Amino acid sequence: MRILIIGGTLFIGWHIASALRRAGHSVCVFHRGSTPLEGLDGVSEIRGDKTDLPSYRDRFCQFGPDFVIDCIGYTEADGARLIETFAGGVQIAGSVRSPRLSATRMGVPTKNGGWAKGDLVIREP
Repeated sequence: MRILIIGGTLFIGWHIASALRRAGHSVCVFHRGSTPLEGLDGVSEIRGDKTDLPSYRDRFCQFGPDFVIDCIGYTEADGARLIETFAGGVQIAGSVRSPRLSATRMGVPTKNGGWAKGDLVIREP
C-alpha cells in the first residue's frame, strides 16, 4: 500500500512510518521540516504547513496514497482540513485528543462531510 503520514518525524509518527516501511509499504511523510526525516530510509517527504493542507492536494495526488494517517490532528479544524483535502476515496485514520476525550475515526470521508464507512471510537481517560 501507499501510505501518507501527516506528521511523522517524531514520536508515534516516526515509529508508524518505520514499521510500515519494514512491512514493505510505500510511505510518504508530510511535515513542516523543522525536524529532519532521519532513520527512515526509503520514506519520501513533502514539507509544508498543516494549516494549509488542502493547498498540497496536487502533491499528495502525485504520491497517490491508498491510506492517510494523521498523527498531528488535534482540533476539529484539523479534522475538517483533512476531510476537505482527501474527501472521496482515500482511507483516513485520524485522531482528535483532549484531556477529557479521545476519538478516533477510520473510514472514507465523503464530500458532504459524512463517512462512507468506518467506526468512531470514543474513549474517556
